[in-house]
Amino acid sequence: SSSLGMNVHGLIGFSVFKNFVVEINYEQKKIVLHNPKKFNYKGKGERLPLSIERHKPYVEAMATQEDGKSIKVKMLIDTGASHAVSLYDYENGGIIIPQKSFRSFLGRGLNGDIHGNIGRIDRFKLGSYKLPKPVVSYPDKEDIAIALKLSDRSGSIGSDLLRRFRVFFDYANKEIIVRKSGIYKRKFHYNISGINVITPFPGIKYYSISHIRPNSLAELAGLKRGDDIIRLNGSSAKNFSMNDLISEFQGEGRKKIKLVVNRDGKIMKIHFELNDLI
Repeated sequence: SSSLGMNVHGLIGFSVFKNFVVEINYEQKKIVLHNPKKFNYKGKGERLPLSIERHKPYVEAMATQEDGKSIKVKMLIDTGASHAVSLYDYENGGIIIPQKSFRSFLGRGLNGDIHGNIGRIDRFKLGSYKLPKPVVSYPDKEDIAIALKLSDRSGSIGSDLLRRFRVFFDYANKEIIVRKSGIYKRKFHYNISGINVITPFPGIKYYSISHIRPNSLAELAGLKRGDDIIRLNGSSAKNFSMNDLISEFQGEGRKKIKLVVNRDGKIMKIHFELNDLI
C-alpha cells in the first residue's frame, strides 16, 4: 500500500482467472470478466499458447540481446509487477547482462529487498509483435533463489510491457490474446533519478524517499533516504498522485528536477538534472 500510494486490500488470483476469460484494458483502466462459455473473440490481435504451472501463467517469447543473439525465453506473466521485462536464467538460458547497465534497487519480494542491474536489450518479441529497446531488470540470483528453484522460467513480463496491449487471459483454452493498444509504440522508460518513493500514509499525498541508488544523480545532488518531498518543480507534492510523481523521475534526454525536501525538520532545496544511463 505504501508503495502504490493507496490502500491495497488483497489480490485477484488463480481462482478468478480459471473461471472467467479475464480482459485487462489498460487504456480504459478496466478489467472485464467474460463468461468462457459465451466468449468468442473475433477482433484484431494474436492468440498465443499459455501454459499454467503451479497456478501461474507462462508464455514463450524471443529476446534479442545486445550482441544480436536471439534466445527463446519462458516468461511468467506477472500483471502485478511494474517492470517491462525481467530476465534471470543466467546459467541455463544464455542470458547476459548488458555492458551498458547499472546497479539498482529493483523492488521487494517475499524474501525481502531485490537488487540487481537495469539495462536494455535490442528487442523483445511476443508472438509476431516486436518491441524495440525494452528496459530489462536483471535481479541478483541470491535475491530470487526460491523463484529459480521452483520454476525453469527465464524471467517475467510485467505491466510496463503488458499495458501496450489489450490482454485477454483464457485459461480454459490455454491461450492469451494480445491486441495493440494506443501506446504500443511508446518508448520504454525507467526511473532515471535513482530514488524510490513511498507514502507512509496510504491515501494521503505525503511522499518520502524510501531507497536511493548509490552514486545516482539524486544521491550526488545530496538527497538522502528518509527525506520527505514537499515540492517538485515548483508544485506542492500534494498536487501529485504517486504515478504522477514517479513519472516525473522518468523520461528521456536531459530534464531538470527541482525538489524541496524536509530532512528532520530542516527544509532543503536540491536541484539536479536527469540523464539517461542506458
